[in-house]
Amino acid sequence: MNKISYIKLTLLLVLSGLMGSCEDYLSPEVESQKSPEQIFSDAGFTNSEIIGIYNAMTENRSYRNRLIGYMGVNTDIETQSGSKSASVSTNDRKTLAVYLASSELADGFNDKDGGDPWSRVYACIDRANQAINYIPTYSSIDPNINPQMACYYGEALTLRAFFYFDLIKFWGDVPARFDLMNSNNLYVSKSDRDVVYNKILSDLSVAEELVPWADKIPAGTNTTQRVSKGFIKALKARIALQYSGYSLRKKSATDYHIVRTIPDAKRDSLYQVAKKACEDVIVMEGTSSGYKLMNTFEDFFRNQCQDDVSSGKEAIFQMPFSSTRGEYMSYLGLRHEFEAKKYDQWVGNENTPMTIKNEVSVVPSFFYDFASSDTRRDVTIAPFKWKDGVQVMTSVNVFNLAKWRPEWGKRVFTSNDDGINFCVIRYADVLLMYAEVLNELEGPANAIKYLEQVRNRAFNGNSRMDLIASKYPNYVSDKEQFFNALIDERAYEFCGENIRKWDLMRWGILKERMDQAKLNLNQLRNSGIGQGDMGTYATVPNTVYWKWNADAQTIAIYGLNRTDTDISDKTTANGWSKKSWTNATDSGTGKYLLDKDTYVEKTIYQANPDENQLLPIMSVVITNSQGSLTNDPLTNWTPYAEKIKQ
Repeated sequence: MNKISYIKLTLLLVLSGLMGSCEDYLSPEVESQKSPEQIFSDAGFTNSEIIGIYNAMTENRSYRNRLIGYMGVNTDIETQSGSKSASVSTNDRKTLAVYLASSELADGFNDKDGGDPWSRVYACIDRANQAINYIPTYSSIDPNINPQMACYYGEALTLRAFFYFDLIKFWGDVPARFDLMNSNNLYVSKSDRDVVYNKILSDLSVAEELVPWADKIPAGTNTTQRVSKGFIKALKARIALQYSGYSLRKKSATDYHIVRTIPDAKRDSLYQVAKKACEDVIVMEGTSSGYKLMNTFEDFFRNQCQDDVSSGKEAIFQMPFSSTRGEYMSYLGLRHEFEAKKYDQWVGNENTPMTIKNEVSVVPSFFYDFASSDTRRDVTIAPFKWKDGVQVMTSVNVFNLAKWRPEWGKRVFTSNDDGINFCVIRYADVLLMYAEVLNELEGPANAIKYLEQVRNRAFNGNSRMDLIASKYPNYVSDKEQFFNALIDERAYEFCGENIRKWDLMRWGILKERMDQAKLNLNQLRNSGIGQGDMGTYATVPNTVYWKWNADAQTIAIYGLNRTDTDISDKTTANGWSKKSWTNATDSGTGKYLLDKDTYVEKTIYQANPDENQLLPIMSVVITNSQGSLTNDPLTNWTPYAEKIKQ
């Protein structure tokens, strides 16, 4: 491509809305006055092009909000906070959460001019394709000759692999465009996702040889905001596990089933890929190039809220949001409601009211599935919110996700864009993925110590494996029992981190576990009213007591632990308020807050999650595809309970 053609392509992308704005990083000279040869033969200009890929990720309706705030719910442990009120007519993120989404989904998913999430991701891919095509054309990618350009090339390969992996997770089979966009590939049909999986895994194998560990990056960034060898290997493991698992696949023109499409030998090879990738990360633990678990579970999330992007800790890769980009805290942070005059205690500006919406909640029964001594519980879940600078109790049907809290940070929030970086993958995930593949390949004997590392931190130095043994007595020798323990452990560790849904899908247990969540909620309600099947929730107290401690700036709560039975000093005279909890009713309707019909059956899911694992391609995308894309009608499907293997 000559200089003129390159400029025309860039302008085409900008005008069509397919390319993100890069005003924060790229100079006009790079975009409009330089030829591809001038750009991609120069390390400085090439670096600007690579940063442009990251910048495209931060565009509206992309990873800035939709792709990190909406896609990962609902599951057996997380729900969209308003999903109880979802219906086909609402046609928004609540509808998406309860598996009712159609190709007419609103809420930004059908924005025109390339502003929808699908087009945003492909804009990122097209930028990566330019770097992948032009760098080896005009520079050496031999790391012994030009390590910096080799690193940029590997970085672009990795980012493209990440984007395609997300497209597969969200939409299944998608168009595969690995070349520069031109008139011949502008409108292409869907490709088999296995072809894409194989391509991106191959690309990552190339990239891991070109990109150093974070502390050895040629530009000296040493940050979790850029691709490093650690991220490449962790991503490779995650993709291999997803590829090896179950997924909703097309069987014929209108028939689908949940199936593992690959033979056993291929699946075993993917486990070996994941095993080697995890090993390579773990062996570096504690070194200047490696990663480690933070001392406490809370430390990790405090670090995120304080914008810590230094490498060598637990975070392996975080999406780089500037202070004016990214709505992670806004959507997922612990709920804050402020009046203007009381907002100054947080941001020093009493004229700027701000609400942290907390659009992802935790399934109430899941709170009680934690051991009370598990430090992850009270970091992850809060049965309270902030209102005008004071913590107040919510209700049994409102357990707020609490891993990200504005009071833990140092950033001044003046809009929905909070600048908190989304952590794509952290070291705890590598440890648990490694435990999973070791168990699959060898059995639990060697896998246990990696799960135990994660639990050891969760219980302040005591791994409490006895709690696993009480539920899975043979987990030390039985492969299936250890796997079930791992399913639980990943729930406790990663709740709210946009991981659980994809885990359940690849394990083939999405609806199965969501049905169990419905049963658990009904049992929790039954424990409150003292009748019916209470399951493991029979000992949950049905009343809580709480008071605000102004000196400590925190709420004290009694009655959330099963052993909270002594209420002799929990009196009004001592400053305590009493609140009905598991047996609480709606003051307007008189129904229980955990009512089966109005809450349980509507909050977790409303349409079959297995049948709707994948999003339909949005109407705006189909219209713009010039007939190359369609949504196949799903009239018949095989429930995953049968788990047919090819």
